[in-house]
Amino acid sequence: MPCVKTYRLHFDSWCSLLPCDDKDYDFILSGVKNGFSIVDKMPDFNTQVLCDNYRSAMSQKSLVEKQIKNEIDNGNYVVTKVKPLITSAIGSVPKDNGSVRLIHDASMPNKFCLNSLVEEKACSYMDLNYACKLIKHNNYLCKVDLKNAYRCVSLHESNYNLTGLHWKFEGDAEDTYFYDTKLPFGASKSPSIFQCLSSAVCRIMKAKFNILVISYLDDFLIISNSYNECKSALQKLLFILRQLGFHINYSKIDGPAQKLIFLGVLIDTGEMTLSLPDRKLADFHGLLQTFQNKRRATKRQLESLIGSLNWASQVIQGGRSFMRRMIDLKNTLKNHSDKALLNSDFSADLEWWLKFMKTFNGRTCILDNKPISSLQCDACSEGGGATFLGDFFYINWTLDMPDVAPLHINLKETIIIVIAIFKWASFLENKRVIIYTDNVTAKSVINKMTSRNPVVMVYIRFLFYMQAVYNFSIFAIHIPGKFNTLADACSRLHEKDKLSLVYDLLPFNPKGGCVEDTLVRVAAEYRSRGWAESTKRLYRFQLKCYLSFCETMSIQPVPVSTDDFSLYIAYLAHYKKFRFCTIQNYLAVVKHLHKANGLKDPITDNWHIKHLLLGVKRDIGDAQVGATAVTPNMLLMIKKELNLCRLYDLSVYVACLIGFFGLLRPGNFLFKDKHNPILRIEQIGSIDDGFIITFHKTKTIQFREKQLNVVIPQITGHPLCPASALYRLLSLHQILGSNGQTPLLCESVIKSLSYVNFISFVNDILANVGCGDKLTGHSFRRGSHLCLPGRFVRGMHTRYWYVEKQCLFEIH
Repeated sequence: MPCVKTYRLHFDSWCSLLPCDDKDYDFILSGVKNGFSIVDKMPDFNTQVLCDNYRSAMSQKSLVEKQIKNEIDNGNYVVTKVKPLITSAIGSVPKDNGSVRLIHDASMPNKFCLNSLVEEKACSYMDLNYACKLIKHNNYLCKVDLKNAYRCVSLHESNYNLTGLHWKFEGDAEDTYFYDTKLPFGASKSPSIFQCLSSAVCRIMKAKFNILVISYLDDFLIISNSYNECKSALQKLLFILRQLGFHINYSKIDGPAQKLIFLGVLIDTGEMTLSLPDRKLADFHGLLQTFQNKRRATKRQLESLIGSLNWASQVIQGGRSFMRRMIDLKNTLKNHSDKALLNSDFSADLEWWLKFMKTFNGRTCILDNKPISSLQCDACSEGGGATFLGDFFYINWTLDMPDVAPLHINLKETIIIVIAIFKWASFLENKRVIIYTDNVTAKSVINKMTSRNPVVMVYIRFLFYMQAVYNFSIFAIHIPGKFNTLADACSRLHEKDKLSLVYDLLPFNPKGGCVEDTLVRVAAEYRSRGWAESTKRLYRFQLKCYLSFCETMSIQPVPVSTDDFSLYIAYLAHYKKFRFCTIQNYLAVVKHLHKANGLKDPITDNWHIKHLLLGVKRDIGDAQVGATAVTPNMLLMIKKELNLCRLYDLSVYVACLIGFFGLLRPGNFLFKDKHNPILRIEQIGSIDDGFIITFHKTKTIQFREKQLNVVIPQITGHPLCPASALYRLLSLHQILGSNGQTPLLCESVIKSLSYVNFISFVNDILANVGCGDKLTGHSFRRGSHLCLPGRFVRGMHTRYWYVEKQCLFEIH
């Protein structure tokens, strides 16, 4: 008995690895368990269909027969004595290793074939263009190819009667009939089913390991930031694939590397280029020249040419538009052996490819991921116009292009886009270009790269010629006319006052601007507000320390190597003598610096750095010195040294009591800079047992998500009664004629009490009375909670004053 190899997906592994919220969860698990269906409806005919095998199979009979027996031994083909309803033809394609790939022609005969039972549905593939959008400079890549990929995927048993094949084995008098139980090469639904499975593998890798993998059918591409990361990702991907039941073609694993061939194209992440390999490029050029001398070609020959052109179009932007007429000619033929006369349209597209290949070196740049999105076009009956980065143009159809003047408005809207691209093509090189138009038809023509109108197709082919020469992609977006005002004005310069409107709306005019420029500016403003001002000041100081170290040591700050980063940690611990918590804060800015530049931070998942920090922590400890706690006796010392009849001194005293009794940092209510709100009189409200201060923004309320109500209690008879002091200050403000907008705490009638002056003044008082302790912003709230019973927790300020206050703040 021959050794049987089992090719079957593992249902239990798919159940455990596929996320429950995966978009294809039910479809995949049902198919893996019960088999996938490659038809959308069952046949409505009962007559058996039998197709003769192709000459390609009969001419390599021994190799094909060997492969068929192998499929039977593996359980993929099942011999049957009952003829299936549909028995398709077998063809073969030679493989590089000398064997053949069996082709199950599910498209013949036309009305009674397997593929006639399938409804056409679009399937999204992760092609080379998809990969290029994810690849960044100096990424490492790794490629994995599956072995007998389709033959791992079982069919639903209801399909067996439709996947019949036949073969007359050597020495047999009659044909043997069998049916295919796995995804056939040739069934129209096979690619979409397998792409669904391979895409699910990519999502598993992302969910389980946060690894970026893309797939095109049975080809997987890993994209990583470093060599080691890519190597680790490869091992994880191989493990997952084997666990799910796929078989790996180990001879075709490539990488990790920064130069790698994927889908027949060489990707270079160092140079950020795509190249057609030299041998394949030469073969492709030879194929084009053979068709130059042909008068007729079979459908199979045309399919071969179109496949090669499609491959080249992965690198040549716009190349697919010069395949349209070839595809149309191919579609006129029914059978693979049918021949077509190569007409003038076919010859014109072929001529374009031949001319272009004379100057094309097979290499292009990977397109910039940031699109150009400031190109707007519009047309009206009399004229057309467009605008781009402050520039614009206008065309009068009758005067400038009389052949276009009588055309329908939809065609004019399309043609104006081509003219705009021609005018600004040199600015679009290696870019992804988004074009805004208010015409739905023009959008469709540009995105589909075709039109039924022969005049427009002349312009479209010219557009895509520029695309190929300047290497840019185009995508049109429809916007309502009311948002296309600048382009609309450009297209109507024949009307009165439209020129002045154009200049009013151009981006360099402060009254107007293109959408992209405005959004870039607004995004930058929002980004700058991502951190509080105090945080930004701290980060700037820490960044200055890091950059100074890098300059002294002559090392590169971004990206920093593990060895160099280790030196910086040693510098902070050994020379700067920082506490461990301070070292952690200083390292955070380096992490943010890397992330802001699209790089992986040097701390996360870095064993060497984490181990070094553990050693630093073990050596210097992790003890943190708390701020000096203010005591009631200290507050009495400060009160004794102040003249509470003066606005400045009374403001300092009230500030001390608000911080102490309100459990607040003085920085929450004293002036620091323009970004810190000032505590104003209107924020003070009276209650039965004191006052209440309402804060809309503090360090812990940065996003206006709530308001903080802090009680200033009345402690009758207490020498530090905060409500009495606040009432005295409000009375003084009333005498001075203050209003609700006046700052509560002032150095003078026109100047708010600043945080820096307050801390300095209070420390000077304590030094003068012989108290050596230095206060900080945390001293007041820390001193207060040490006087309170129980553990200090967030929100204590809302409830502590209900207890017997006379017992809480005793003077010793």
